[in-house]
Amino acid sequence: MKPWVRDTLRSLGRYLAIFGGGLAVFMVVAPIVGYSTYGDRPPAGWHGWFPPLEWSEFPGYLLFVTEFLGVLLLPWAAVLFLVPLATVRYLERRAASRWLTATVGGVLTGALSSYALLGAAWYVSLGLAPFIAGVVLATYVGACQLPHSQRTGRAA
Repeated sequence: MKPWVRDTLRSLGRYLAIFGGGLAVFMVVAPIVGYSTYGDRPPAGWHGWFPPLEWSEFPGYLLFVTEFLGVLLLPWAAVLFLVPLATVRYLERRAASRWLTATVGGVLTGALSSYALLGAAWYVSLGLAPFIAGVVLATYVGACQLPHSQRTGRAA
């Protein structure tokens, strides 16, 4: 396999694991502490302390989270992720500073992931807290995980 294909697949897999997996964990854990992550009636938000979701409803909720992420969000986010990936790799080939590369990667990944998340969130009336968690996770991937470390020799 060509190195650029392997790099693209590795970066995409890392992005989907952190962004999608972190958002899934947030959406599964939040109802346990009383936060409803989505809904129109009742709206998303705090509804008591311990679970607004009955344990018998939990498997259905896990299925919903899987469908929401797997069908609505992650395919579009994966396509949009190719833009920051190409931009960061271009900046690295042009020997841009690590700071600039990380900043551009974080801003682009956060912005495009929030765009995909807004589209999917509108469909299910997602709350503000999962949206913010998703944007923070995507920005982290773009700023910290996406750029390769530029190893330069240190002067002694």
